[in-house]
Amino acid sequence: MSHLLRPYTAEEIKVNKDSEGYVSGNVLIDLSDVIDRDLEGFLDLISTKLVANDLLMDTSYKAVGVTAEGALVIEVTGDPSEVLNFLGENSGDEEQES
Repeated sequence: MSHLLRPYTAEEIKVNKDSEGYVSGNVLIDLSDVIDRDLEGFLDLISTKLVANDLLMDTSYKAVGVTAEGALVIEVTGDPSEVLNFLGENSGDEEQES
C-alpha cells in the first residue's frame, strides 16, 4: 500500500487538487498516535501528515491498509484553501477582499 513519504508542498497541493478544490493522499500513522489523541488532535495530525499544516478544512479520512510493521495507512481528503492562504500561495481563484 503506497503512502506519502513527506507532506505535500504548496506546489504539490495546487497540482493535486481535484475539480472541487480538494486534495487527497495516503498517510502513514502509528496506532499509538491515534490512541493518544482526541478527534481534533487526530484531525490535526492527519492534516499535518498530508499538507504540513493543521489548517486542512472539511477533512475526511478512512483506513485503507496496515503496514507489515503495524502502522495504519489512512486516506485523507480535505480543502487546502486555508493552508494555501497561510502559506501565501493563494491560487488567485478566490476573490480577494479589499
